[in-house]
Amino acid sequence: VHSSSTTSPPVFYTEKDWTNIDGPKVSTYAVAKTLSEKAAWEFMEKEKPNFAFTAINPSIVLGPVASSNVGSSTEFIKMMLIPKHRLNVSSHIPIVDIRNVVEAHVNAAKLPKEATAGKRFIIHHSGEGDLTHHEMTKIMAKEFGPMGYKVPDIYVPDAVWWVFSFCFKVAQRVYRGIGPKRLLLNKESREILKISYIPVEKTLVDAGHSMIDYGVIPKTQG
Repeated sequence: VHSSSTTSPPVFYTEKDWTNIDGPKVSTYAVAKTLSEKAAWEFMEKEKPNFAFTAINPSIVLGPVASSNVGSSTEFIKMMLIPKHRLNVSSHIPIVDIRNVVEAHVNAAKLPKEATAGKRFIIHHSGEGDLTHHEMTKIMAKEFGPMGYKVPDIYVPDAVWWVFSFCFKVAQRVYRGIGPKRLLLNKESREILKISYIPVEKTLVDAGHSMIDYGVIPKTQG
C-alpha cells in the first residue's frame, strides 16, 4: 500500500493505494511484495478460479514470539534492548501486533465470501499515525530499564542526521528513513474484519518479554 513515499504530510493511505515501485526510497523487499500481490490479483482476473482471494496487508509485524526461531522484524526489538549505540531518531515506525494479523486472517476466512472476497485490508494498529523511534524507546526504557537493559536514550535531531549523512553511510541509511508521519487508515479492517487493535505499547512490551523468556535476548542481572 505504501512504502517510502515522497509526498508531503499529512497523507492518508487506504486500500486503494499502492506502493510506487519506482520511488527513490523503495526497497527491493517492498518492490517484491508489491509485485507479488499484483500478480495474485492478475491471476484471479485472468484465470477466474473457483476460490476467492483476499489480501491482508500488515505494517511491520511485532509482538510476542512463540519460540527462539524468530523473524527479521524482531531485530527492531533487539536493537532497543541490546543497542550498539545510545542514539534514537524521529523516524515514524508503522507497527501492528502479530495477534491482530492472525485475527485478520482467521476472520477473513470465517466471514461470508461476499464480505471479504476481492478485497484488500490494511492491518495496522492506528489510523492516527505512528509513534516515532524516539517515543518507542521511552516505552521500552520505562519497562526494561529497571531490569538492567540500556535502551537508547540520546535523541538526535533530524538536522544532525542530515549533516552526518554526508560523512557516514550508516547516517545516510538513517536519514533516508526519516520522513512524514504515515497515516495508514484501518477503517475497513475494523468495520468488516472486526479487528480490535492492540495498543502499540503492549505490542512492544510483550515482544520484549517473550524474546527474553525464549533466550533471543539474554537476561540481565537487573
